[in-house]
Amino acid sequence: MTINSESIANITREAYSSLKSKALGGVSKESAQNAISEAVNKAVRLGEEAVGKVQQEMQSLRNKTAREIADMTSQKDSFVNQVRKNAEQEISRTKQEAASAIKKANATKSSERILPNGHKSVRSVNKNGAVMVKEYNEAGQLLKSNVTTLDGSIRRTSYNPVTGKPIKTITNTSGKDVMIEYKEYGQNKITQVNNKKVKPQKPTLVSQSQPKYVKTDFSGERGTQIERIYSDGTKEQITRITRDNDSKLERVMMEKYDKDGQRVADKTIFDDAKSFREHIYLKGENKTIAKETIYQNDNKIELYNEKIYDESSNRYVISKAKKKDNNSTTTYKAIKDEFGFYTGKYTAKTTYPKGSGQPPRIFEVQPSDIPHIY
Repeated sequence: MTINSESIANITREAYSSLKSKALGGVSKESAQNAISEAVNKAVRLGEEAVGKVQQEMQSLRNKTAREIADMTSQKDSFVNQVRKNAEQEISRTKQEAASAIKKANATKSSERILPNGHKSVRSVNKNGAVMVKEYNEAGQLLKSNVTTLDGSIRRTSYNPVTGKPIKTITNTSGKDVMIEYKEYGQNKITQVNNKKVKPQKPTLVSQSQPKYVKTDFSGERGTQIERIYSDGTKEQITRITRDNDSKLERVMMEKYDKDGQRVADKTIFDDAKSFREHIYLKGENKTIAKETIYQNDNKIELYNEKIYDESSNRYVISKAKKKDNNSTTTYKAIKDEFGFYTGKYTAKTTYPKGSGQPPRIFEVQPSDIPHIY
């Protein structure tokens, strides 16, 4: 230990702490003698240690020339400087790694996936916890974006894929539910709305393909087909069938697909532009609703079939049906047994227009008696 003001102060404190007080004040003679003796001995030991250290250093310098002593001093200084430099470099490297880790942690994180309809969905989360989901079509054009902030506020915007400009935004970031309609010329229109009751935005036509010749799936007939893509990712195929002998229109078939590529409806319009057949497919349910309207001698006939998948028979069966014309309406309902299985029989109820004087009629029918829609 080096002899300096701090070491002397330590000796003094240790000596003072060994003094024992008398009952009526002052200190005892014995404790004073012990304190003084301990302080002297401590000072002597420190002095001996200091002298020994000096002697050791002098011994190491004995027979050394001034040049060698200077070199030793220089080497010692160089070593100390190198240690200091390495420490500074290590501190700098640690700071850089920490800054990089913080920057990486605060950076926007994103992921993307391809939707079943071929569109690309890109989901990003920034350092503030806001989540943005953007959807692009196959051509890389932005269709819509949905932003949800950490506090739950939302901002939903649809875009014109051709121009890239926004069409409409629904948001509550200002504390109020508003809809912003962007005008190409003039001031934007802002309307206060209730987000929970906002009607879905009507999709706009993005692109339409050139007509091409195709064969229909069920009859093999050749027709001319076009495909339309809408801003919400839905798709529509329109096929025009003409007679073989001439160019007279026979029928037009339209098929609609949702943004996931699943068919949701199809409709066939026949050449008289009055008769048509329509099917609606309920996604996620084993059910199909079919509607058909035909005209026979100015008599309008409307047909309705609701088909549901029956696991017991491993096939689709008509669970409900209806036939309506100018003279009557007949409703059909499938009969189940006590175990819940379809029996293959139906109850039917026919009602007649008011003023006809005919009472309703209830009877049992076979599946073959029900007007099917194919």
